[in-house]
Amino acid sequence: MHARSSGSPMFNVDILYEIMRYFDNAVTGDGRTLAALARVSILWRTPAQTALYKHLKIHAGDDSGEPVNTLDSIIYCDKRLNHTLAEAPHLLRHIKGLSIHVWPERLTPGHEHLRSQLVLCCWHHFLPDDALKTVTLQVRHSPAPGASDTFNAHALRFPFVRTAPHLRFVLNPIRRGETICDVLSFPKLVKLELFLSTRIDGDSFRNVAPPKLRHLAVTLHWQLQQDAGHANRPFDILIAAVGSQLRSLELCAPYFRSSHVRSALSALFATPCPHLKHLGLYGYLITLVPLEAPEKHYSLPPGLDRLQNLETFSCSHSAYTPDVFEQLRRIPTLKVLRIAYGRRPFPYEDALLDFLRRKEGEPPAPGHLALEAASEQLNVAQMERFSDACRTAGVRLTLNDLDFYGQAA
Repeated sequence: MHARSSGSPMFNVDILYEIMRYFDNAVTGDGRTLAALARVSILWRTPAQTALYKHLKIHAGDDSGEPVNTLDSIIYCDKRLNHTLAEAPHLLRHIKGLSIHVWPERLTPGHEHLRSQLVLCCWHHFLPDDALKTVTLQVRHSPAPGASDTFNAHALRFPFVRTAPHLRFVLNPIRRGETICDVLSFPKLVKLELFLSTRIDGDSFRNVAPPKLRHLAVTLHWQLQQDAGHANRPFDILIAAVGSQLRSLELCAPYFRSSHVRSALSALFATPCPHLKHLGLYGYLITLVPLEAPEKHYSLPPGLDRLQNLETFSCSHSAYTPDVFEQLRRIPTLKVLRIAYGRRPFPYEDALLDFLRRKEGEPPAPGHLALEAASEQLNVAQMERFSDACRTAGVRLTLNDLDFYGQAA
């Protein structure tokens, strides 16, 4: 850093961008710090505006919370933001991510004092082609029946949605096969996050797959429990359609004893996935499940060892069983094993310790064992045994992304 003759401080531009990234509006919450930094000098303006407008949130809804009929007429954004972008359209080039939230609290009765802060959005039609990298369509509250379907149908017509390489459906269950078929037709789609209802006809997207799709994350709707006997399982059809081209896959579903979830995993393991390198399996609980016999309630179906190019495997601890560790032992490319602790201590300590000990002729142990757990879930003696085993095997051990033993990556 040095000073000009005028006394204005000079920074290397890369340093300026790092400073602005630190004060990103996702961290500060309201972007006021970045807005102030943008007014420091001309040199600071572009880096600050790049961070300030990088990801914006707008709203879809009306005062009554009725289903969306014409999306353009009920897209709202902050009044000051709307004025700024309308008066300075060159700032639109800084927008890389856009979240559309349906029926936010500030538009529902009881929040009248906040309504004055929102106005109809007038700039979203002028976003440059291919400007957005990520678009999120999120339903924050339980809408009227069929409302999210109508919202999705309108939102997917926007050019900036259809050309975004990363599309996210958050708490926004897709109940129409035609919607998935439409999304899978987007030619530039690379990463897709779905909130998938089981009451959906998968035949409509059985043979459709976008050519560039490489990363897929699917959350199965909690209606899964009632639909366990449904013959047309949409995830099975989806993974059969796109599995061969995926590099990473995440599946989040109700607890693993569900027959539907086991069917989804069986479909995954039966599908040739030669390029799959990262697999994450996560569960959420609608009702608490006793763990007296976790191998009965949470066991994964066989076939995990068919993913012979897998490099990272992440899973809730309750889904691990001795058989799972035996299957992982037969994957020669495995580099990272992540275990997310549940509500109780890890029940298969012996199987994990044995997994870390490799016999002659076996593939080496993965180079990184990552544990994720709250402090109250940890057993100190157990962690010491894990640490000793990792030290002996030359495996890096981290706890909540902090090094417990081994060298930082």
